[in-house]
Amino acid sequence: MVCKYVTIIQQATEEIQVFFVIFAAGLVAFTVAMLHLLHACPTSGCEQVEDEEYFPLHFFGALSATYFMLGGRYDPVGSKFTSQDWAFHIMMMIFFFFTVILMLNVLIALINVAFTKGDDGWRLAWIESRLRYIEAAENMSYHIPGYRETYDCFPREIYFAATAQQMKAYQEKLDADANKELGKHITNVDARVEQLQRQLQEQLQEQQAKQEIHMQELKKLLLQSTRQQRS
Repeated sequence: MVCKYVTIIQQATEEIQVFFVIFAAGLVAFTVAMLHLLHACPTSGCEQVEDEEYFPLHFFGALSATYFMLGGRYDPVGSKFTSQDWAFHIMMMIFFFFTVILMLNVLIALINVAFTKGDDGWRLAWIESRLRYIEAAENMSYHIPGYRETYDCFPREIYFAATAQQMKAYQEKLDADANKELGKHITNVDARVEQLQRQLQEQLQEQQAKQEIHMQELKKLLLQSTRQQRS
């Protein structure tokens, strides 16, 4: 059971790597925006004093505060909610929608899909990982002098089988390719038959035309011979 859940978690993490990158980029962007919005100095001579109950001045502290806002900890900016700073309120609306509503729900959906996908093929992935581990161990044993002659604990060949769904999909792909090739062959045969039929019809038409010309010439000769006999 441990191997099952470890494999599923590993596959789920690999499936949603792009999401983590997008989520981290959004979190950093909101951190920079909050620092600029709350601590931007309009003049070069103003002094800023960092308060423990206010948004941190340093980047990593601000990043940590922004991250924990996802869990509902808005203490660093709690005093700003009662102010009339419309830019801050718009920023928090965008932050809440992008992170809490959109990204977290997308994360839950992606984890659900990845977990379902990993639950179907975890055994094959685990067997393949075990195969690679045994293969690496066996390859290392060749570099130890006399080890293979003394200990013959590795099999000559190692197999791992595909799942029934993968075999079915592979067979369907083979059947589709075979049907496609057969369809091409039938199409070529039909085209060749049509070409031969057209050639045969053209030859028949030519023969009929020649026969008609020959018959007309015979009629002319008969008429001429008949006239000569009468004269």
